[in-house]
Amino acid sequence: MNAIKRESKFFVIIALLLNVISCTHQNGDSSVFSNNVYSIKSEVFLNDTLLMDPWNILFHDSLIVIANFKAVPLIEIYDTEGRELSKFLTIGQGPEEVLTVGGLQSSPVNKNLFVYDLFRKSFLEYNLKNFSQPNFKPERVYNYSSFIYNYQKDSTALFDKLLYGKNYLIGESRDPRGRIVLLDYYGKLINFVGKYPQNTNDGLSNYGYVQLYASAFILSDDSYKVALATYSADMLDIFDISDTNNPKTLYSYQNFLPHDLFTFSDKNFSKAAFTKESQQGYCDITASHEYVFALYSGRKLKDKNYSYGSKIRVISWDGIKRFELQSDKDLKRIAVTPNNEALYAIAKDDENNPIIVIFDIKEIINIINKQ
Repeated sequence: MNAIKRESKFFVIIALLLNVISCTHQNGDSSVFSNNVYSIKSEVFLNDTLLMDPWNILFHDSLIVIANFKAVPLIEIYDTEGRELSKFLTIGQGPEEVLTVGGLQSSPVNKNLFVYDLFRKSFLEYNLKNFSQPNFKPERVYNYSSFIYNYQKDSTALFDKLLYGKNYLIGESRDPRGRIVLLDYYGKLINFVGKYPQNTNDGLSNYGYVQLYASAFILSDDSYKVALATYSADMLDIFDISDTNNPKTLYSYQNFLPHDLFTFSDKNFSKAAFTKESQQGYCDITASHEYVFALYSGRKLKDKNYSYGSKIRVISWDGIKRFELQSDKDLKRIAVTPNNEALYAIAKDDENNPIIVIFDIKEIINIINKQ
């Protein structure tokens, strides 16, 4: 009887270990995605006669939000029929202006639109239900340029991206302690999340090394999970940050790391720069209720053009389901509807003019969900 009990305990322990292993997926084989590929065909949603200079796109509460890189106004709003509804936001130093649009976010807090200014480190919060009102302006402006940290100047204060969560801000870190940084609403450090791969380059400082792992990232609906897609490496990661003191890795994928680099010294640090032979990883990331969608390139920098890639790698937020969408066009940025019905993307037509295309993906998602 005791032997049976011991054997039962043994199998329970093995089952628990297998469950833990299955929850933290680590794989460096691209067949994780390419063995499950679905072709998707684009339709033109907006052509260049309506567009200005699109570089970012977001699906927000049944509206398509497009950010311009140079043209003014900087933000354009369309409905799902392709009708232009509003244009707003100008370049400048004023309290309701930006120097550049560093990011768009549909807030998990109140579903308002957040526009992040990369250079001024500020958020403009818009309630798009009011965009038809005269002199449409942001409801609030959050200025974070005065963040002061007890770290070196070129550390956490110089992150390139920032997202607004329910209880914290999330920034892309420039600190060896973690790939992203969690801050409270006053800019105070909470924690770092995500380890960097081990630095095996003896001539490269830790500071110079972490610069190689800049990533696009996005929050889940509840803001308790964050997904990272690395620009210069084939790396995809999903972290659970519900416990900010003890973040957990839900999914980790590494197929290739930054390579074909040259190093140089800059004051007290040794840095690395990319060459024309360096291979690109991911250029954009978006998410629905269930899935993370990452636009993959895999091309060398010398082959880079306006549109980055045609492969979209898709992972469920728990890291279990993984597949790939193969577009009939090269894409620059992507945005998905929360219910997985449609995927929007910035692309170019045959005459090299910018267009917005749409993909119907609901049948593919239904197939995946039944597997």
